Amino acid sequence: MYIKAFLLIIIITIGILFGVSNQQPVSLKFLGHATAEYPLYLILFISFVTGSIIAFIYNLLVRKEMKQKERLVSERLKEVEKREALHNKQRQSIVRKQENTGEQQASSLVEKE
Repeated sequence: MYIKAFLLIIIITIGILFGVSNQQPVSLKFLGHATAEYPLYLILFISFVTGSIIAFIYNLLVRKEMKQKERLVSERLKEVEKREALHNKQRQSIVRKQENTGEQQASSLVEKE
């Protein structure tokens, strides 16, 4: 816990030092349009926050998709397990019938002798 707090303090200190060191005004240009001038640290901070929000939303969407796939796979697995149980019962029934048929044939052979 102390290590996390220490690392957080270091990161905050570095962020403050970065902001103090980069106060020169800059304007962004995109497709011929320019923004008003803002401090560089503010532009970078806004970019970082925007990227974090986009990453968070993307993570939520991916997680939702993975849960849907997990649910489908789970349902498919249950279906396969049911089929396997049914096949096992049928196989056991066939084996019993064969055993009974074999016993009957053996007893009929014994009776014939």
